[in-house]
Amino acid sequence: PVAPDDIARAINDLFARHGPMPIASDVGDCLFTATALRPSALLAPGYYATMGYGVPAGLGLQQASGQRPLILVGDGAFQMTGWEIGHAARLGLDPIVLVFNNSGWEMLRSFLPEGGFHDLGRWDFAALAAGMGGDGHAVQTR
Repeated sequence: PVAPDDIARAINDLFARHGPMPIASDVGDCLFTATALRPSALLAPGYYATMGYGVPAGLGLQQASGQRPLILVGDGAFQMTGWEIGHAARLGLDPIVLVFNNSGWEMLRSFLPEGGFHDLGRWDFAALAAGMGGDGHAVQTR
């Protein structure tokens, strides 16, 4: 399976070929991945605070700066606020959104492993993109 380190290497390769992009990151694995990237503008919340920050922040970043952002968001956070991406086409925005889909709230599992509420269903986020005016692709390897 694709791990956060794989994602960081792929993004760094992309930046090496095409130049950096501003990044809006959510918490957890996304934020740790963002810290492993080549220097770029980064909008992010404090560690383990404000889950669901990434997508709205990325839309605001592009609206304010005119720069196309790379949004890093986990599946749990996307289920909270990711639907805001449905406004992108109407606003003329075209962010690239990477959903880290591990089918769970791993951030919460680390604090309360016995909770039993951490497991999320396996959502097909790539298929959902079309309904929000975008194109989606699922990847299984780097």
